[in-house]
Amino acid sequence: MAGRELSVRITGDARSLQRSFGSAAKSSESFGRSLRSHLGSGLAVAARGSVLLAGAAGTGLVFGLKKALDVAGNFEKTLNIFQATSNATGRQMHQVSALAIQLGNDVRLPAVSAADAAVAMTELAKGGLSVRDAMKAAKGVLELSTAAQISTGDAAMYVATALSAFGLKGHEAVRVADLLTAASS
Repeated sequence: MAGRELSVRITGDARSLQRSFGSAAKSSESFGRSLRSHLGSGLAVAARGSVLLAGAAGTGLVFGLKKALDVAGNFEKTLNIFQATSNATGRQMHQVSALAIQLGNDVRLPAVSAADAAVAMTELAKGGLSVRDAMKAAKGVLELSTAAQISTGDAAMYVATALSAFGLKGHEAVRVADLLTAASS
């Protein structure tokens, strides 16, 4: 059976969701007080424990959702910086975004996200590489980052600096990243 993938993009302000969970928790506490007055303290204590557990689960959900929204926001922000830095066209940005997601899903690049791939391409563009060359070099930069256990931004900076220092063209970034990766191992 072939693997299947589902991507979901959620945007918005998590504050209203947090308010809703807060309101639900207050309503549950009110219910618990009412239950205690009608049924006695033993059952009310059990009900309150359930309310607290539900509130904690809701809070965890809100914080998890907030983290997911932050990650998605950072990815979009990095892509916007890439576009501003590289003057990429809309078509190129679609390709860059698709490549970042593909690299983030590559099992041969452990602990690498789409945001990391976007950072790699952005830093390469800041270093003077064209959109095309930044896209070609991104995987090598991510491999260098993983092998050398350095940040993606630092790995991209090292590649861009080496290209400049040795007077190499942007299309040679993959080779430079590969050589730096081999040297770091």
